[in-house]
Amino acid sequence: MEVIYYQIFIAATIVVAQLFKREAILYICGFWTIFSLANLYSPALIFVQLAVIWGTYFLLKKNASKNEKIDELQKTIKALPAEQRKRVDTISSDFMQLLSGVEHYTFMLENVHSATKSVTILSGWISERVIDKQFLSLLQAKAKDGVRLQIGYGWQNSQGNHNNSADSRKAFQALERLAGKYPNKIQVAEFATHEKTLVIDGRIVIFGSANWLSNRKYKNSERSIVVLDGALAKSEDKRIGALIGRYRVI
Repeated sequence: MEVIYYQIFIAATIVVAQLFKREAILYICGFWTIFSLANLYSPALIFVQLAVIWGTYFLLKKNASKNEKIDELQKTIKALPAEQRKRVDTISSDFMQLLSGVEHYTFMLENVHSATKSVTILSGWISERVIDKQFLSLLQAKAKDGVRLQIGYGWQNSQGNHNNSADSRKAFQALERLAGKYPNKIQVAEFATHEKTLVIDGRIVIFGSANWLSNRKYKNSERSIVVLDGALAKSEDKRIGALIGRYRVI
């Protein structure tokens, strides 16, 4: 029993270090490791004690990582528009993940590629930096396979104007040519929107700050939440689809 109490004491010191000074936990584990190797002579007891030390360390580290993830999720949720925040707040964090920076571009390509039913994208702007040959080829392959593609964009300034640059015009023209081949599968709308939303197959929905169709290098900090909730995804797909149908330009 004395051995068991001693292991409990060691684990307790590591837990206390975690609570009061997280940076010290590694030093505490290192101290107990050296202490064990220097003072214990039974290989079996050394093994048990090292297992307790580093088992406690990795359990605490895993828990801390989960807590940090939840904190990051909460911060990102708070930054969402009120209506989106209200809806996301009802969903468990176990069904969410975070995207940061260039992860957005890779995530979008991978999920559009895997889509089997529908892809819906809202972005403040469009640009040929994203809507390039690779992306257009991907959209064409999806449309050919029968996937429904919906795109909405059109952030407006205080005068009600969208900054339609040469770059965005080229992207629009490319979408127009592609939609001409698949008029029943590709729909594009321009209207006053600053939403950045991606919905795949009415299965997952992504809210955040990333302009999906104009940002590729992500030099500024951008964060989004991936929500694995069919009901919310289908609801957003329906809502955005109605807007795109109303303001459709292609």
